Amino acid sequence: MMTKLKFLLIIWLVSYSFLSFTGYSNTKIGKIVFYSNRSGTNQIYTINADGTEERQLTKNFINEYPSWSPDGRKIIFSSEQNGRSQIYIMNSDGTNQKRLFTSGGDDIEPVFAPDSQKIVFVSKRDGGEYKFNNIYLYDIKSSKVKQLTFTSIGSGFPSCSPNGEKIVYTSSQDSRDEMLSDIYVMDADGKNKKRLTFDENESCGRPSWSPDGKKIIYMAFEGIFQINADGTGKKLLIASSRNHRRWDPSWSPDGKQIVFAQTDSDRGFNIYVMNSDGTGVRQITKGKGNDLWPSWSPY
Repeated sequence: MMTKLKFLLIIWLVSYSFLSFTGYSNTKIGKIVFYSNRSGTNQIYTINADGTEERQLTKNFINEYPSWSPDGRKIIFSSEQNGRSQIYIMNSDGTNQKRLFTSGGDDIEPVFAPDSQKIVFVSKRDGGEYKFNNIYLYDIKSSKVKQLTFTSIGSGFPSCSPNGEKIVYTSSQDSRDEMLSDIYVMDADGKNKKRLTFDENESCGRPSWSPDGKKIIYMAFEGIFQINADGTGKKLLIASSRNHRRWDPSWSPDGKQIVFAQTDSDRGFNIYVMNSDGTGVRQITKGKGNDLWPSWSPY
């Protein structure tokens, strides 16, 4: 007679074999934060990475570009509560929302540095010669802001390396057209800027470091690409098409999966997840509207 222990072991083996066969990675579920216009204005939501327990975190004003704190307890985002986009922070359940700092320009696309003591963001705050977006660093302890890029044609989409030493970003500074952009990397203090991609007819965006710091993924017209941290080894992970545009890639905390936004035919964007090699694509959200800017919680 089969014991209960043997029965459970058989069930586990069958389940494991099925997941391996289908290419499904056994990443810890975790949560994904994103923003969506499904309610009429852009608001911030979270959902488990298996598609369960979707929750709306913000309800008023326009709220965009959410990103997790390194410990997964906070979410920073931009919120247009006073006529301009400013950087706000809230608990991971949406409570205790507060503004971090103010400026005379729009501040967007905030990300924490790995030490949780600094925030990198994009802004037009200085106007003048630099009328386009540039990248800034905010020190939480001193409340000081430092400008890191000084381009007159625009820089954005910053992402900090896991060790905090580098920032990868996009810029149009060397492009023949301000609508085109490439991937760049610089030291965390803004020094030693280096161009990583040379795609004359592409517009590259939303670069993201792998958790081990060895790879960078990014979106472009043709799809989602991966390169080594030094710019070599360019590889198309998943192609875009007229019916399936794929944007905003971001790594899972163990580096085994990638979350991204995808359109289906003439419908809006939904959140999808795939294995890090581009296989095993599966849909996470099924909202009406555009679900964008997904980011996987660290834990």
